[in-house]
Amino acid sequence: MNKIHCGYSYEMNKIENCKGRKIWQNYWDYCVRSEKDFWRHFNYIHHHPVKHGYVQKMEEYEFSSFGYWIRKKGYDWMMSVFREHPIVDFTIARDDS
Repeated sequence: MNKIHCGYSYEMNKIENCKGRKIWQNYWDYCVRSEKDFWRHFNYIHHHPVKHGYVQKMEEYEFSSFGYWIRKKGYDWMMSVFREHPIVDFTIARDDS
């Protein structure tokens, strides 16, 4: 991962003339530990574009699998997953199952 990060950072910084900037400094691997943990991450991934202000609603983000799951399982199913497994702030310190 470090080699990928270094090469990508170098190329992006060269393009944007921004020497020394770190691109993925907060990256870490993570293994899902339980079914509950899986659904919490599932919800977090779908809500991420809203959290960071890219869109107002999850269904507006075109690069998400949110629309796929609505087509496959239905809107009510998707909302039930969010109700049953609320989104939490994922940090190393608080990410316990």
